[in-house]
Amino acid sequence: MLCTALQVSDSGFASWQCGEGPKKWLSDTALLKRIREIHEETKAAYGSPRIYQELKGLGIPVSKGRVERLMHENDIRGRHKRRFKATTDSKHTLPVAPNLLEQNFATQRPDQAWTADITYGTPSQRGPPGWGPSCLSMSGMHRSSELMLQ
Repeated sequence: MLCTALQVSDSGFASWQCGEGPKKWLSDTALLKRIREIHEETKAAYGSPRIYQELKGLGIPVSKGRVERLMHENDIRGRHKRRFKATTDSKHTLPVAPNLLEQNFATQRPDQAWTADITYGTPSQRGPPGWGPSCLSMSGMHRSSELMLQ
């Protein structure tokens, strides 16, 4: 009567009661071995969503949560690729300031000419956390007098 109400076969209900799942289910150990194989094949580029898709593509019944759990428990992580970021756009049609000094930094009086330099560096090169420009500006007169003192 229960099988009729649930619209299942007697043998299917009996199989469910015995706790037998699909014959293709892998143990955690066997599944972890397959996850590690895929992880190595992809040079550690795949995270849990892609590994899950690969396993499904191979016909292995598995859930996303199980793949995530096994990867987390065994410290398996996908590697993030850094995207290229252009920091300079030298192919533009905007006007460029004229070079008035023409590399001649000698001055006759203070505040006649100023120079500036922008240098980019990684955190290990600059010291404080973060990545960005370090800037220095100084008067040509002050710089020449500093150089004379050295």
